[in-house]
Amino acid sequence: MVTEEFEHFVPEHTFQDFHIDEALKQRIIAKGYTAPTPIQDKAITHVLNGADIVGIANTGTGKTGAFLIPLIHKVLEDRKKQILIIVPTRELAIQIDQELMEFSRGMKIFSVCCVGGAPIGRQLSQLRYQNNFIIGTPGRLKDLIDRGSIRLSAFSVLVLDEADRMLDMGFIHDMRFVMSKMPKERQTLFFSATLSSEIEKLISEFVRTPIRISVKTGDTVGSGGGSSTPPPSEGNSDPPSGAHVFANLQKDSHWNAYALLRAENYHLCDHCSPSGSKINWSTKQGVSSPSVSGSAMKFSVGGDQAYNDMFWNNKFTSRLPDSDHLEKYHEFTYDVYFFGTSLEKSQALEFDINQFYNNRRFIWGHECRIAGGHEWDSWDNNQEHWVKTGIPCNPKSNAWNHLIIKARRIDDTTMEFVSITLNGKTWNENRKDTVLKRDGWHGITINYQMDLNKHADDYTVYLDKLNFYYK
Repeated sequence: MVTEEFEHFVPEHTFQDFHIDEALKQRIIAKGYTAPTPIQDKAITHVLNGADIVGIANTGTGKTGAFLIPLIHKVLEDRKKQILIIVPTRELAIQIDQELMEFSRGMKIFSVCCVGGAPIGRQLSQLRYQNNFIIGTPGRLKDLIDRGSIRLSAFSVLVLDEADRMLDMGFIHDMRFVMSKMPKERQTLFFSATLSSEIEKLISEFVRTPIRISVKTGDTVGSGGGSSTPPPSEGNSDPPSGAHVFANLQKDSHWNAYALLRAENYHLCDHCSPSGSKINWSTKQGVSSPSVSGSAMKFSVGGDQAYNDMFWNNKFTSRLPDSDHLEKYHEFTYDVYFFGTSLEKSQALEFDINQFYNNRRFIWGHECRIAGGHEWDSWDNNQEHWVKTGIPCNPKSNAWNHLIIKARRIDDTTMEFVSITLNGKTWNENRKDTVLKRDGWHGITINYQMDLNKHADDYTVYLDKLNFYYK
């Protein structure tokens, strides 16, 4: 096995250096890509040359482009080429299919997305045509193979993306079944965020003499650790089974902005404006770079007074399946990717889940103190102040961070802070509040907040793939 690992990355290529179709290069430029990421810089040439690849890289490092760009070129060279991409989730399959369509716009390259949770009839219809790419989840692919709607004997390239998640989700038998239908002589591209002994077994089973490319990223060093820090758990960070979802909220039109001034005891400021001096702010949607999905939302904040805050609120009440009976919803997941070029300038970033009914307000507030000590705080609903969790919060600057917050309302008066997952590490909170009657507002919302530091430094954060699950 040839191994290439990079702790401190210096790019060797521009996109113009790669031996790929000129129309594809123009689409890369149109998408706002300026320079290859480490996984793209090192993988694209090997994929073009037909090598098997093992890529160890987190989500948000550009690995989708690392395999789509060279594979699109291969299809442009051979219109009969067929490629199978297996992923763990419906959302990732749809994201990759959208990326494929954007990269290959106008090139007459065809694909079909085969996932559960979508009508199988339409997928059966699309499979009657010649598709260069099939992108799917293991269970649905197995179903379609069993039906005879997918015949893999002509597929010459296999991509296994987020293989570690597929293993964790119990898809190993379906993966082996699908692999058994592929030709022995094929190119295999294997991507994983982790490298456990189980993943090593999969690599030896599925890939032959691969080139391994490991893109390592370290956390920002902070002071939130110590003997009181709870260890990461093996808790499940997936959304609850059967949950509803408001997906890709970074594209949503329901955001409202509110300023909070320290001098006014952080009450909502009704005289503040986006271009004000004490605090100013802006947002922009549809940002293609930096982005995970190709359409991020940009949040910027600044001003001339220290410790002022800015938050954005998204209300779901009127869009719920049953807005008159909010008590039926009791499990919630806030799932978001965020990217900041200068996160050290932030006093704190805040992510809140809120439920109001029966004259009670359940606020699952979570604040990542950055300038304040690299630790998560959670909101005490009765004393109305922040309490330390002992959980470190060390987001990476100039990289995508993946945050998952899970919350639960146990009954009409008791709420639970369940867990925090940041960049693949999960900490169980297991803190409960008993909520007293306070006000009569009715609804479910989420907040995102950015706090100014002692110098009131301007800074910007991008959010992407923001999903809110509720059950």
